[in-house]
Amino acid sequence: MNKKQFLATTLLLPSVAFATDLQTEDTIVVSDTRFDEPIISTLAPTMVVTKEQIDKMQISNFTDLAKILPGAEVAVNGGRGQSSSIKVRGGSATDTLILINGVRINSAYNGGYDLSRLPVNQIEKIEYIRGSKATVYGSQASAAIINIITRPDFNDTNASLKAKYGSFKNRQASASVKYAITERQELKVAAGVEKEKGYNTHPIEGMNESDHHGYQNSNVMIDYQYDLDNPFQVFANFSWNRAKAQFDGTYFMHEYDGNFFENFSYEVGTKFLTDIYKSYLTLNYQKTDDYQQIQLNPIRENKNENTPIHVRTVNATWANELALGDYVTWGFGADYNSNELTSNSKSYYTPIVAEYDLIKDWAGFTSLQIDINNFQIEGSGRYDHNNQYGGHYTYHVGGGYRFLDAYKVSLTHGTSFRSPSFMELYYPYSGNGKLNPEKSKSLELTLQGDHDLFQWSLTGYVNNYSERIVYDMDKWRFMNIQKARVKGLELETTFDILSLHNKITADVKSPRNRSDSKDIPYIARRTFKWVTWGTVGDFDLSLTFLSSSKRYQNDYSDDLGGYSVWNAAVAYNVTDYLKLDGKIDNIFNKKYEYAEGYKTPETSVSVGFELNY
Repeated sequence: MNKKQFLATTLLLPSVAFATDLQTEDTIVVSDTRFDEPIISTLAPTMVVTKEQIDKMQISNFTDLAKILPGAEVAVNGGRGQSSSIKVRGGSATDTLILINGVRINSAYNGGYDLSRLPVNQIEKIEYIRGSKATVYGSQASAAIINIITRPDFNDTNASLKAKYGSFKNRQASASVKYAITERQELKVAAGVEKEKGYNTHPIEGMNESDHHGYQNSNVMIDYQYDLDNPFQVFANFSWNRAKAQFDGTYFMHEYDGNFFENFSYEVGTKFLTDIYKSYLTLNYQKTDDYQQIQLNPIRENKNENTPIHVRTVNATWANELALGDYVTWGFGADYNSNELTSNSKSYYTPIVAEYDLIKDWAGFTSLQIDINNFQIEGSGRYDHNNQYGGHYTYHVGGGYRFLDAYKVSLTHGTSFRSPSFMELYYPYSGNGKLNPEKSKSLELTLQGDHDLFQWSLTGYVNNYSERIVYDMDKWRFMNIQKARVKGLELETTFDILSLHNKITADVKSPRNRSDSKDIPYIARRTFKWVTWGTVGDFDLSLTFLSSSKRYQNDYSDDLGGYSVWNAAVAYNVTDYLKLDGKIDNIFNKKYEYAEGYKTPETSVSVGFELNY
């Protein structure tokens, strides 16, 4: 799609009129304040992806799910299971905070999270909120938050079994059981496995033509909820996830590398919910082991566990919400987060020596929301104290006004930050223990229209980043030296055509490094997305179109070319319990790259079945 076509399409979108939307005022989200609230009450652009949509689009990995999110771009080093990250509104992978049931899972070692490791088979819904949420969640919530909710509602009973076989010898199977033990007890057990032979994701002529870079994943989750006696609830969750991926990490010599990742997560908590006062307390412990373990080349053919990274994480949250009359809500609470890098962690044979191998963060936060007649006003503040870098304040203010029944305008401003990771602080020879947190300020203006036949929103934003952490080639270490500004305009519309739901998003942005007046690498100036899905008769249908302009890399490489990709899925409901499905990705076999030298998959096909009871 060229620039003229892109602009013409985006200008025509608001005039499209069809049937009702797929996300109503009754849609409930929890991520904006940590408590249930109607989506209409949120000032930030918010999107909910349901389990129904995931199933009908036949999305089987989180990287593909992230590609359809408005304002989001993915960076993937090849195919299934390869390193994958998300960048929202021109920010880095470390500017988006990823949560599971409200608990942060971003890596304390490098600050981001590899999307390829997230199991989709456990998901009930996803809440995606753009804009700064640092006063609610702290570090890394600069550009967006993605809250993956795996906990079902009470009295939700269902059993499902799925299996798929696809290109590159991809084999997947998953099972899930949701059982209402009593009216006040809910149990969910989910498990999944996947294995793929893969293809050569990093081909190097004359070196590795016969290589295949495969992937394996196994996951298990158990979730239990008990409504003791209204308003008290307790819950507990256990999850285990193991992933193995093969890749080739060099241009100079044939290597056959492998990555092994394993995470155990344990969570317990309690809720107290009334009309006037809401409170919840949760405690989470995670054990993560992540290391590159195999290196084969013509000189040395042996197995080396040379980069074991072992992190132990504790998260605790106490959050409260108090209704002060009919129009005012006061929120307050505290967070605790600690990450320990164990002493046997290494980077390519070299022990990682950390001045602070246990980094702890204590935080207190408060907020005030006023919703009276057609006006909304909100303000919040947070103080984080970290034993590595000291204290940090963030704030957020915003207001909204509903008018003419169908329209709403809102304006928000906030600050956020990102703590340096263990790698940036203590990576052998290049880490810098004196790093400060990255800082950012954001300003956002949104106009929304809610009509009988379609809904639309137009959002303009400016994000200013300072003291960004980059590797300084002159000093050979990480430094707080970069400044960046991203200005953007996002347009969204949702509508129905017969039984098919549609969401079209387009964005134009200017992602500039203020330090050198060049574009931020790997960020597109224009993207366009159209997603349609639904049921027609006995068939579930889905069609996706994703388009991106070219992306700047650096002064020594050509720009990464733009691309337009079509994906389609269809399923036949044989009975109320049995479904046969098939999917084709990259229908027209578009050749493109997310990262230079890393080959994306060609046209790929999968078929499978689903049993539901």
